[in-house]
Amino acid sequence: MNWKKWKWIPIALLVVGAKVGMSWYTHYRHDEILAQCNNQDAETIITGCTALINYVGEPVSNVAIAYSNRSFAYLKTKQFDNAIADAQQAIQISPNLAKPYLNRANAYHFKKDDDKALADYNEAIRLDPNLDGAYLGRCLVYYDKKQYDNIISDMDKIISLKPDFALAYFMRAAIYDEQKHAPDKAIADYDTAIRLTPNFALAYAGRSTAYLRKKDYEKAMTDANEAVRLEPNSSDAHNIRGVVYYKKKQYDLSLAEYNEALRLRPDSADAYDNRGETYGAMGQDDKAIEDTTTAIHLKPDLADAYQNRGHAKLHKGDKTGGNADLARAKELGWDEYDSANL
Repeated sequence: MNWKKWKWIPIALLVVGAKVGMSWYTHYRHDEILAQCNNQDAETIITGCTALINYVGEPVSNVAIAYSNRSFAYLKTKQFDNAIADAQQAIQISPNLAKPYLNRANAYHFKKDDDKALADYNEAIRLDPNLDGAYLGRCLVYYDKKQYDNIISDMDKIISLKPDFALAYFMRAAIYDEQKHAPDKAIADYDTAIRLTPNFALAYAGRSTAYLRKKDYEKAMTDANEAVRLEPNSSDAHNIRGVVYYKKKQYDLSLAEYNEALRLRPDSADAYDNRGETYGAMGQDDKAIEDTTTAIHLKPDLADAYQNRGHAKLHKGDKTGGNADLARAKELGWDEYDSANL
C-alpha cells in the first residue's frame, strides 16, 4: 500500500515567513511604501518594495531588506526566477542577512536544484541558528536525498524553537512511521500534532497508518473516518480509508474509497496503485495490471506499483513480465516492511 505524507509539504515553504520585519525610521513620505513593503499580501509587497528600491537616497541596508521582502513575495506567487534574482541582490548588498538565503533556497528547491538549495539553507542557518523556516526547508531537501536521520535532527531543532509548531511533529512522525519503522514514536508525535491542531486532518490520516502497522485496525479506522470528516474533499483522506478497508479485507468498500480519491484527484498515482492492489487481491488481474500501469505512468519511480503489477502478472502466468516488475521494484527501493505492515 502506498500513501506518502510528505508529498504535500513543500507548499508549506510558500507560507513560512521569510519576510524581514522592518524597524525603519518613519517619514511621512515613506509611510505608504513602507507599509506596502512590509505587508502580508504578495502583490502589495511587490508594489511597495519596488517603490522603495527605486526611492532616491534610500539607505542601502533598507534596499537590501526591500529586495529580500520582494523575493519572498515572488516566492509566494511562484515566480521562482524573480525570487532568486532579488535574493541575490539582497545578498550582494547585505551578505550577513539570513532570510535572502532562505528565500533563494526555497526557490531553488521548487526548481528541483537541491544542491544549491541545501547550500543556501546551510548558510541561512549559519547566519541565524534560530531561523526555523530554514530547518523546515532543509528537511525537504534531506527527504529528497533520503537523509532521514538529518530530518529528525532538524525537526528536533524546530520543536526546541517552536514547541507548539504542529507541522514539525507531523513531519517527524511521518519519518518515524515511513522510514524508521517506529510506529509508537510516530503515534506519540501525531498525538501532539493533533493536540496542538485538533482539525489537522492529515495528522489523523498519518496516525491511521501508524495504527495499521500495529495491526490496530479499529483505531486506524477511527482516525481514517475523522480525517474524511474533517476533509471530505481530500483525496488523501479517502485513499487512506481505502487502505484500512483493504487491510480489513472489505474490498468493495476499499474500492469505493479509491474511486472517490480518484474522482477528487484523477492524477493520484497512489490511489491507482492501491486500487490495483485491491483488484489483485480480488483476483481481477487485468484490472490490477491496468491500474498499476496507470500509476507507473503517473509516477515512474513508484516502487509499490511495480511490485503490485509484478504479482498480478505472475498470477496470470506472465513469469517474465512479473519477475521484471519485481526486480524493478527492488531497484527503486521497494520496502518489504511497508508491504508486510501496511
